[in-house]
Amino acid sequence: MLSTQPLQRLPRTDDKKHNSHLALLTGPTIEIRVGTATSIHSPADLSVNWFLPKRLISHHSPFLATASYRDFKECRENLIELPDDKPTVFALFVEWLYYGDYTTEPLSASFRTRTDSVSIDAECWVLGDKLLCTDFKNHAMRRLYEQHTTKILARSISTHDVQFVCDNNAKASKLRELYVDLTATNFGRQDRVHGTVEEWDKLLLNQSDLRRLLLQSLRLEAAERNFVRSEEHYLEDGDAPLRACDTSSSSFQCVHRPSKLLA
Repeated sequence: MLSTQPLQRLPRTDDKKHNSHLALLTGPTIEIRVGTATSIHSPADLSVNWFLPKRLISHHSPFLATASYRDFKECRENLIELPDDKPTVFALFVEWLYYGDYTTEPLSASFRTRTDSVSIDAECWVLGDKLLCTDFKNHAMRRLYEQHTTKILARSISTHDVQFVCDNNAKASKLRELYVDLTATNFGRQDRVHGTVEEWDKLLLNQSDLRRLLLQSLRLEAAERNFVRSEEHYLEDGDAPLRACDTSSSSFQCVHRPSKLLA
């Protein structure tokens, strides 16, 4: 859900920055339809329509900027459709656009060890990657890093988490690198890495990078088995380039595909 806190949540110590943010809220809006009429996820992920300032979304997302202003069907009809994305995840992106942060339900001790759900922050990172929004990706990454590296009640990793990340990211992805490093570091700890031998065996058949790192970890002493780097290592710099876009048709079609498929 969107935060109910007003715009004054933004720090007022920098009036120039505050006024710049307010300027992004002016001008025409565009409709963004997220999800489909029927959802395979849950009733909460049925189609949701947003009407957002073009300046705001274009400032943060080259993907949405192209759809909003270039001579494509989306611009002419003033409608961007994202049928493959989850409205609950996009809602967090909208909250971040307005407030510079997003809020989720606090993780209980039991939820941190669940094996049947994928981290909402990992889903936010993947959405940010599709929208080419580096700042949103870094925000989600900071949250993930803190959850998985904290000394108290660190979030566990399951085969569901790793499979989701591998399915939605190239091997060079910072999100994938984080999950590979976390898994290899903590694989021997049942409180930090969940899943049966059969589940991991099936997953590792197609994930050579993780398989190699796990084998490498077996040759190290427990004290040396730490592949997780500093938080800054997993952050990205600058704006991502626009990619995988078909500009030959009258409709803007830019799909999220791991870069290994774009060579």
